[in-house]
Amino acid sequence: LAKSAYTKECFKLFFIDELINLVFIYTNQDIQRQRENYKNKTSANLSDLTLSELNALFGLLILAAALKNNHLTTNLLFDSSFCGNRYRATMSEKIFCFLINCLRFDDRTTRLQRKTKTKLAPVSVVWDILMINCKNNYKPSSYVTIDEQLVGFRGRCPFRMYIPSKPTRYGIKIVMMCDNATKYVIDSIPYSGKGTVPNGQVAADFYVKNLVKSIKGSNRNLTEDNFLQIYHLFNHFYMTINLRL
Repeated sequence: LAKSAYTKECFKLFFIDELINLVFIYTNQDIQRQRENYKNKTSANLSDLTLSELNALFGLLILAAALKNNHLTTNLLFDSSFCGNRYRATMSEKIFCFLINCLRFDDRTTRLQRKTKTKLAPVSVVWDILMINCKNNYKPSSYVTIDEQLVGFRGRCPFRMYIPSKPTRYGIKIVMMCDNATKYVIDSIPYSGKGTVPNGQVAADFYVKNLVKSIKGSNRNLTEDNFLQIYHLFNHFYMTINLRL
């Protein structure tokens, strides 16, 4: 990853035009679907999304995360006395809520068919593109770690988990391979409940073998969580990756 890259340039390395265009098409599909439920179909809030508006929406979401405002309600985000005018200057609260409600990452008309293959159907295409970009735009250091993380999420999701020992408790479990030096996510696999691991495979084998594909043969040092400690993995990675448990 080029050290001279600016924030916008870095964003474009991961959220490439192909990914943005998919979100753009699928979001407009949902806007058109929702438009049929309104009597006034010419309302400004129901007009098709433009690429500029989509980039502005992503910009607001990134800004909220950078300023640690992403835990606030929408009302507070757009309250000038609480967060200033930085959000209101980009778009109105009403349009923001409507676009968030319509934001889609897949073709809704084929989702049921694709769900028979993966529970990640609503985001799988975009997720795969993002993971490819994460691997292609970064050179890991000598030490990497594979561990699981519960990413906080309280929305509707068939494989949302409740783990009382975790700080967030409710969320989606993701098994990640990260760089020890920078905490960069090199690759990751979301746990989508029963069926995530193919029949006949040990969970540790499945996660580790798939996550290390991009660094296999590089003689990097790999540290694993207790959950992933399987003796015969040593034989599989011997002379290719130094395993540390």
